[in-house]
Amino acid sequence: MRRLLVAIALSFVLAPAARGQEGPRDALAELDARIGESLAALERAEADRARAETELAGLAGARQDAGRRVRERTRALYRMRRAGALPISGGFDEVLTHLGHAARLERMLVRDVQALDALSERAAVLDEEMARSAQNAERERARSAALEGERRALELAEVEAVLGSARLSGVVDRAFGAGGMLTLRDTASNDPARAFEALEGTLLLPVASPGRIEDLERDGGAALGLRGAVGAPVRASAAGRVAFSGRHSAYGRLVILDHGGSWFTVYGGMDAVRVAVGDELPAGGQLGMLGHEALLFQVRRGTRALPPRSWLGL
Repeated sequence: MRRLLVAIALSFVLAPAARGQEGPRDALAELDARIGESLAALERAEADRARAETELAGLAGARQDAGRRVRERTRALYRMRRAGALPISGGFDEVLTHLGHAARLERMLVRDVQALDALSERAAVLDEEMARSAQNAERERARSAALEGERRALELAEVEAVLGSARLSGVVDRAFGAGGMLTLRDTASNDPARAFEALEGTLLLPVASPGRIEDLERDGGAALGLRGAVGAPVRASAAGRVAFSGRHSAYGRLVILDHGGSWFTVYGGMDAVRVAVGDELPAGGQLGMLGHEALLFQVRRGTRALPPRSWLGL
């Protein structure tokens, strides 16, 4: 009977949080689709600009050649037609030949001028296309940045929802006491906030002898990335109870430990997780195993991330 009551209570406490996560996840999926569309449009705009730029660069040489031919043939035609240039002394046939050469040179000059005009018109069109593509690319960059901002805000809201649901954990204890099969920490008792604060500088490294430690930022807060051997155990930095265990869109395989008094430690990016919600773990207890990615570690007071190095004594 006691187990049934606890299960019923948990369904009322945790079900709203679970339902609340579906909304952000659906919104994240929609945002991902919109971001993908924007990035595709940005790629098309940049490709159009690059194509126009390449063609315009090729036109530059052709315009120079056409302009040179126009100048040379204009000078030649002027010399052939200026006063006194006709070979009258050579006879009528020579005059006709000279006039034929001049007419042919004039036709060639006309074609050169037309070609130069066509090249100049095409260059103007390409200039407009490049300007339009640059505007489109800038617009899509701004759109993508705005959508990424919305996505980060939703991811943060999802984390806050998880941590918020963890803070509801005292409801079952207050209703049924601490002796049930699955009980949650009453964070208001024994001043757990001070107990955890006293651990600053002494928390265990989640990965023993990490090969590399990187300073990161996630959801607007400080974090550490700890790299180690694939399959190495990930351990609890301090004693706590599992408030969340599962996949998260931004953190991968994620475990959140509730240490009472709204204090949490966050472990993300594991290859495998070995704990479930409600599990009590001692300091050093195994949470899961490392994969090829770095373990992301945070210390949070409520939803505010604190510099983790000082808590680990680094």
